[in-house]
Amino acid sequence: MEEIREVGDRTYQLQVRIERSTYVYSVYIIHEEQAALIDPGPASILPAIERAMEHMGLGNLAYIIPTHIHIDHGGGTGSLAKRFPEAKVVVHELGKKHLVDPSRLVTSTKLAFGDNYETYLGPILPVPESRIIIPSDGMEIAAGKRKLRIIHAPGHAPHHIAVFDLKTKGLFCGEALGMRYPSAPESPTPSIAPPGYDMEIYLQTARKLAALNPRTLYYAHDGVGHTPDALIAALTKNTKIYTEGALDILRSTENDTEALSKIRDFIADRFGVDRAEADEGMAVAGFRVYFRKQEILPE
Repeated sequence: MEEIREVGDRTYQLQVRIERSTYVYSVYIIHEEQAALIDPGPASILPAIERAMEHMGLGNLAYIIPTHIHIDHGGGTGSLAKRFPEAKVVVHELGKKHLVDPSRLVTSTKLAFGDNYETYLGPILPVPESRIIIPSDGMEIAAGKRKLRIIHAPGHAPHHIAVFDLKTKGLFCGEALGMRYPSAPESPTPSIAPPGYDMEIYLQTARKLAALNPRTLYYAHDGVGHTPDALIAALTKNTKIYTEGALDILRSTENDTEALSKIRDFIADRFGVDRAEADEGMAVAGFRVYFRKQEILPE
């Protein structure tokens, strides 16, 4: 399944379902003379991106901007950079080395998705170092007639960035402002993944992004949020509730399988998420790493 539609002023959303995931993934393309693509996703969706660009009459890209380098957001960066050799890749300093030499990223991806991950997610190719731009926090780049401000946005991952369109006040937030599920779109929950999740930093980032007063939130999963103040307020509340609930669950369960089942029940009961949509496979490991760093759970 794939769908391309205009969701803002010359801002297009390509929605693609990634195999073996319950999520619908969103790629965003700002269609200007210097076009920018935000969150390229895994390499397996490159054909869908090419079809979308052809549909839009867009022949090239100036910027490729993964909000972070997890495979479902930035795994296709190298393949896309190879396809569009004039494009610059904008990535957080902490993510740069893994794009230039993705060997550790490949290893971690195999641990998470299995040795055959390429069959459904595609390869993770390197990006030439000369093509990479390392943005400082608040740096602005020109995408045609508009400015894009790059915001450091850790909490989900230390190398996470967000992109703020100064013309439209649209905020491309990746997973820095949580996940929205189709069954509970007004109740976003924090996106948890090892080893980078940190509740305190996540909440700091939410406050930082709220201060931009965005008009629209462009999520990497599920789509577009038109009530930013309410959504960020709900995320802030839910982050605390979810993290405290996960701690109780991890303390009272004997293994990850049992913990995952209880976490799915918890977000269904507390946030109204359809249990079938609750693909929280990374959450147990993410919470365990966080609580161990906090010395709340034993090693």
